Amino acid sequence: MWMSKCEAHPACRTSMTRLPRRILDVQADNRSRLCLLVNSSTKAQYLALSHRWGRNKQGCTVRANYKHRQSRVDASQLPHSFTDAIRVTRLLGFRYLWIDSLCIIQDDLKDWEEEAPMMGTIYENAYLTISASESTGDHHHFLEHRSTPSPFSKVHLGSAYQSYPGKEFVKIKHHEEVDLNTLPITSRAWVFQERFFSVRTVHFCKSQAHWECQCRIWSESGRQSESNTGDKLHSLKQRLFTATFWDSHNDWLSLVERYSRCQMTLTRDKLPAISGIMTRITEQHDTHFIAGHIMQPTETLLKSLAWGSAAATPLRKPSTPRCSSWSWAALDGNISFFIKHPSSPGRTLSHLRRIYKSGDITLAATTHLLFHARTATLHARPMDAWELLQQSHLWGIYPGWSPEADCNVRCHGLFDGVGKGDMLGMARLDVDSRETGDFVCLSLFEQRNPAWPDFYRCWVLVLVPASGRRLSTSAVAVAPAYRRVGIGCVFDERCVRRARRRDVLLV
Repeated sequence: MWMSKCEAHPACRTSMTRLPRRILDVQADNRSRLCLLVNSSTKAQYLALSHRWGRNKQGCTVRANYKHRQSRVDASQLPHSFTDAIRVTRLLGFRYLWIDSLCIIQDDLKDWEEEAPMMGTIYENAYLTISASESTGDHHHFLEHRSTPSPFSKVHLGSAYQSYPGKEFVKIKHHEEVDLNTLPITSRAWVFQERFFSVRTVHFCKSQAHWECQCRIWSESGRQSESNTGDKLHSLKQRLFTATFWDSHNDWLSLVERYSRCQMTLTRDKLPAISGIMTRITEQHDTHFIAGHIMQPTETLLKSLAWGSAAATPLRKPSTPRCSSWSWAALDGNISFFIKHPSSPGRTLSHLRRIYKSGDITLAATTHLLFHARTATLHARPMDAWELLQQSHLWGIYPGWSPEADCNVRCHGLFDGVGKGDMLGMARLDVDSRETGDFVCLSLFEQRNPAWPDFYRCWVLVLVPASGRRLSTSAVAVAPAYRRVGIGCVFDERCVRRARRRDVLLV
């Protein structure tokens, strides 16, 4: 019933497309046989599985079993979530099923690099995505037996003043409303993109199943709601691909803020796991990405560099550096972007002269930006709760924060000299929240408010010299290299005007 209703939605209509490069044929010759179909020119509808791998990597396709699986896949060697997905595919009358760990050769880096960018398209072209939404790993069945409680419960009706002896009343119990955004599987980075592109998804949960498409959400309990209200992912997707470029850029920043809350097993997947969305935006708006940032026009890049921690806890460095320090993808943790268009008018203060890159500019780990900008050396020191409370005119600098709510917020005061005299601004250090010392502040963007003549703020990157880093010889010869350690805001315009202009290389 859900399928037939969904097919009537104009936004949910799908067309017959060519099958992915590899796909599992669940009805090869007979219903009991499986095989991996490779490089088929067949156009057909297929299903895709969205799942959590867990620690056990059972059932993966590797170079050693790849050739054999083209003729036969042994179902007894597959994890429970795979066999459940195969069962659902057959019951719904479909023949083909795409599972990432089966259809991508897991120990072949070249194959992974070719197939991973296609995953967004694969889920978008799938007729239906099967989601093992509450499974903690592939070793669990998502079609396991449900312990369905009685739909009725006995209650005693009365009060301290009046009761009804011998009388029992019955009330009907309803399933609690489920927020699909809070399901365990939605916290995973790769699943974020899978759900974003999927036209329709059936979520298998412990108590009931839920249907999610571009227009509606249905539950077995009978509850239904629109799927494009509030901050739902579908409404963000629709705006991202249909709005003007500037609005789409704002939506991209909002999308990254949500994505930054996701978890991943391999930290190197931070950008690859969202690369399908970046590719689609590139095609839609004729722009380019650089390490997760939209780079054209330059103003969008400068605004997106003003990011920082969205919480009172520091961000975290991955065990292995994966990206340039100025990119939001360099660190793990919840982030916010502090400058968004069109709600943040202002003027850029830095000029991007050149980009030094190595490898894929979208995902490059060694991309350096050469800026001509105003820079000043300021002293930063942590501020205690009393000092924060005295700076009431600064409370609007960081969205969602006030010192009254959190006196332990990781804020530093910016001063001229050794930390004495009037405070010139505030800063948040990304990782080391208690560090004190001199930092180079690079001016990014200044803002004014016509209704408030005394209002002024200039967003700055907080930098330290980039010692011991691998830099290209040509880049080092051009300008001194610095790495980002935080984000700040200067509210003394005289300090910004006194800053000298020079070339700076961000690494």
